[in-house]
This record gives sequence, C-alpha cells and structure tokens, in this order.
Amino acid sequence: MNAVDRDGAKQGYDIDLIQRVAQAVGIPVIACGGVGSAQHVLQGATKTAASALAVGNFLNFTEQSPLLIKAYLAQQGIDVRMDTYANFKGHALDQDFGRLTKKSDEVLDKLRFVYHPEEVI
Repeated sequence: MNAVDRDGAKQGYDIDLIQRVAQAVGIPVIACGGVGSAQHVLQGATKTAASALAVGNFLNFTEQSPLLIKAYLAQQGIDVRMDTYANFKGHALDQDFGRLTKKSDEVLDKLRFVYHPEEVI
C-alpha cells in the first residue's frame, strides 16, 4: 500500500491510513511512502499493524544503510532479521536518522595516533 501523497515527501508514513487498511483486510499489508528518517520506520513498526514496511527513496536519496536502519530498530526493541555479522551492538545510533553517532574526539585521537611497528620480512 503506497500513500502516494506522502511518497518522496519525507514526512513519515500515513500511520492512520496504514492502520485502517491493515485492520480492514485479511491479507498482509506492506506499507510505503513518506519515510524521511529511521524514526519514521520505528513509528510504522510500533503504531501500525502492517506486516512489512518499505523505505524506498530513503535509501536512494539519503546517506543511509539498510543495516543501520535494522540496527536502530533492534536497539529500540523491534524484532528484525540481521543477516550479517555487523549488528552495531554497543554503538550509539542517532535517534532521528539512525546513523552512527560520532565518537568523542578523545577516541578519534587515539585511533589517529596508534603506533604501528615496522613490518619485518
């Protein structure tokens, strides 16, 4: 089900419409149209009875990764399939967009000045 008036608008899913349709039909509903942040995906997962959520243009026109969206949802308690070793456990994710948050300058400085001894052949 695509809420065409929201498609590409990055204003979030039409939660009320998705919920009404999902409750009215006896088939799985895949909702799409309007995602502009990982927070919108979380709202779709928690506030509707949709069977699945599509994010389309959010991945095409933003610097976003399906893995980060899944990791963000998992950190919020949503059951998602993580088909990868990169689960981002222990990493802070931005609450609005679901991106990795910047490490502190102290951590970054330590990474920058790591000593690597010469290779011995």
